[in-house]
Amino acid sequence: MATVSSSRRDVLISGIIGTIVLLAGFYLLTANGWPFPLSENDGVPQGFFLAFMGIVLLAATGVLTGAVSIILAPPCDFTPSVLRSWMAGAMVGVLSFLVTVAMTFIYLSGDNLSAAVEDMFTTAFSVAPLFVLIAIVVMLFSIIGGTACKLTLIAAGKIRAKKV
Repeated sequence: MATVSSSRRDVLISGIIGTIVLLAGFYLLTANGWPFPLSENDGVPQGFFLAFMGIVLLAATGVLTGAVSIILAPPCDFTPSVLRSWMAGAMVGVLSFLVTVAMTFIYLSGDNLSAAVEDMFTTAFSVAPLFVLIAIVVMLFSIIGGTACKLTLIAAGKIRAKKV
């Protein structure tokens, strides 16, 4: 059985990895010069494509985070593994919110510090529901990724035991 501190560390590490993937993916989606395969001339608005790719990015981040949390964790039963992947998905949501608030503060602090603090709190409260939704979506896909990874490890162990 894993200790509590190692479980927290594994969840934090997998959450950090998921947050990096999520932020890098959103940066690539919103960067100028991104080669969109569809244009508005094809009848598909660019906003629809961005929204679809954002959902795909959230799903991929969640699955990756869940798999990483299972791989980092020491061998344990099925239920604690799935709970660990769920917590890692929640960690991605919390860390992405904190990074966004910090980036808002850094961006606005060049002009006036008091205005930056005021804008940071109004921005944090106005975008909080969006990040709750992001955290829920990433948590659900993290459970799927963690469950798939755990089932794969169980199957690989049974196959290895049969061959021996």
